[in-house]
Amino acid sequence: MRKLTEAISRLTPEEAAELSRVLHIDGLSGDRSAALGEMLNTYSGIHALLSGLARDELLLLRAAIRMPDGITYGDAEKALKLDGAAIERNAASLAKRVLAYVFKNRQRLHNKLDKVHIYQEIQDLLVPVEPDELRDHFSAARALLREIPPQGIKPEKPASPDEERLLQMLFLHGGVISIEEAGRALSIDALEKAIAAVRARGSANVRHVFTVPFQTLIVLEPDRFPGLAARGITPSAPPAHRVQNHYNFLLNILSTFDTVSSFGLFYTKQREFRKVDWKRLCDAMMRMEELSGEDFTANRTAELCLSVLHALKCCTLTRDAVVISLKPIERELDSPQKLLLRVLRALDTADSEGAPAPSPFQMPALAAVRTLFEIISDTAAGSIGILLAEFVLGALSAQSENRMSLIDRRDRAIAQCMGGLRLMCLCGIIEAHGAVVELSDIGAELAYRFVKTRKPVEPGTDGDCRKVYINPDFTMIIPKDEISSEAGYHLLARAEIVRDDMILHTRLSRASIVRANKRGMSPDEFLATLERCSKNEIPQNLHFVLNEWEHQTIRLKILDATVIRSSHPSLLDELENNEQLAGFFERIAPAYAIIDRGHLDTIIKIAQKRDAVITLFEDEGAGISP
Repeated sequence: MRKLTEAISRLTPEEAAELSRVLHIDGLSGDRSAALGEMLNTYSGIHALLSGLARDELLLLRAAIRMPDGITYGDAEKALKLDGAAIERNAASLAKRVLAYVFKNRQRLHNKLDKVHIYQEIQDLLVPVEPDELRDHFSAARALLREIPPQGIKPEKPASPDEERLLQMLFLHGGVISIEEAGRALSIDALEKAIAAVRARGSANVRHVFTVPFQTLIVLEPDRFPGLAARGITPSAPPAHRVQNHYNFLLNILSTFDTVSSFGLFYTKQREFRKVDWKRLCDAMMRMEELSGEDFTANRTAELCLSVLHALKCCTLTRDAVVISLKPIERELDSPQKLLLRVLRALDTADSEGAPAPSPFQMPALAAVRTLFEIISDTAAGSIGILLAEFVLGALSAQSENRMSLIDRRDRAIAQCMGGLRLMCLCGIIEAHGAVVELSDIGAELAYRFVKTRKPVEPGTDGDCRKVYINPDFTMIIPKDEISSEAGYHLLARAEIVRDDMILHTRLSRASIVRANKRGMSPDEFLATLERCSKNEIPQNLHFVLNEWEHQTIRLKILDATVIRSSHPSLLDELENNEQLAGFFERIAPAYAIIDRGHLDTIIKIAQKRDAVITLFEDEGAGISP
């Protein structure tokens, strides 16, 4: 059996230089044999070398690795469906890269008995695997992570910081990373030492996927997941305070409608929103926090609200303005649980065409949110790291329905999981206490509706609920973390926020009540909630004042109407008397009329019968800019 060192020593200077370039050690001068031999005995070096192989070369190499005594040209032809010339050409290429050598059989005129052998040093490093073969591996890891509670396990400390870093990366990536990803976090020397350490401990192994491109995977052993989960590994530092957004996102959706419907949100020729309109909208947003405890900026909040409203069919972008209406969700406005369900179910039907603004982050699919509900409901409380690991393991252990690579599937699962957790946090479905994530009161109720968990206890109506103070001047003090999120929604949907702190200082005003009425929200829910949660006596004149504000409100509705002009009033006379247009056509001058745009087709058909020259939506005097 030939040795790798001998093959390296026989390389010509040109071949040694080319091999050095491929292995990224081309800066050396003189004899490179020692450096090449050392690099070819590392996983990083083997990966760099095999990454440049063609498909047929990889297939021949894999076939030879699986035959301890080498593979003949004839057997390779049958196994790989390649002709003899291709086998010989690919074998020569492998030999040139000191991966294999060929034993010539001189007893025959043909070369079918010539045999390809892999150098033993190379064979000791390569372990071929098919991605589907790892499904059982990931299933076992997920089962162990679910069955063994991390609290009952004493975490095992690794021997070095590099080993710790590698294990943390593996845990947060569902137990599998590519050697390129590991190489971006660690130097080659540190990575090779860390791989040797985790292999020696039985914590992880290295597997190779012989596809184009070639993949070297570092795979965490299933029995190591519970111990790593016990360390509380998370993608980012946990928040220093409790994070709970309650129904602030739904309240921001209502504020978005209030602002856009009253003041407008106009698009400029530069294809951006008018600054004064956008600032007004951002100023109306309530504060929200991410799972990390960082503020979710008002700019992102406004973008998210517009994106979700578009998914709910409530707003769209016309040529120069945003058109908004709450008609599609008017029945859910007084029920935040039902409204939040509508938001989640719209995830799979959302269409970006005509959206006023893109979502500030990648929105998850409905299936991802449902999976997260199931995981969090089963674990009761766990770190983001545990939720992420279990989510990714579930995705990798499922049957793949496309031809995506294992790493691409893993990355997609990570994006769906983190996007789902982010959305659920902003919607108030989950809350964070340090490193622990659990369902909030909103999430517990939604889980019952969404994944059929046990129904949560109904909120109380006695002294434990009476936390709100309302003064004679209609100012209210609301301890937002001491009342249910639903009660807070009903109160804040009809009040103005004076100061947002641990305790909310709000007031009822004519403007806030009129805004709620404009949305179509009944005052009954507000009054019932106030009576249930008020710790002091409600002002006697509250009901009277609310009704008085409603009756005194002047309502002005500005419609996006379509005006038509005819050079011959006789055409308008005919349209005015058409039964199909009854109630949708109004004459405002001899040559002008206002029509409902939904009946434009009828008007065009009538005009065409009279051979009219029709011009659609052309502004008079407007030219086309170059």
